[in-house]
Amino acid sequence: MPDGGMQKMSAALLAAVAEDPTLLEPVRGWYRRQYENASKSPRGTDIAGIVLFALDGVFLAEMMGFPTFAAEDLSRLMHTLQALARGELELTPIDKR
Repeated sequence: MPDGGMQKMSAALLAAVAEDPTLLEPVRGWYRRQYENASKSPRGTDIAGIVLFALDGVFLAEMMGFPTFAAEDLSRLMHTLQALARGELELTPIDKR
């Protein structure tokens, strides 16, 4: 969970961006590069995209102070995402019988 300082920083960032949306341009550029790189991932766009979407969601939830998983569960999930990104774990569809 983020501390009060991170939540204050998040509120300040949101207020600044509401006042001047162009402040997000460097962040948009960074995200654009990350997703362009994901499209070239040896793991494939789908796996890279899933990992990026998951990380984006965790970051946003933490930044906004939204409740997520307990620390030990979040740590385990992050290790799972890392294993998926490295190719040590595969997503397999569930047989719909």
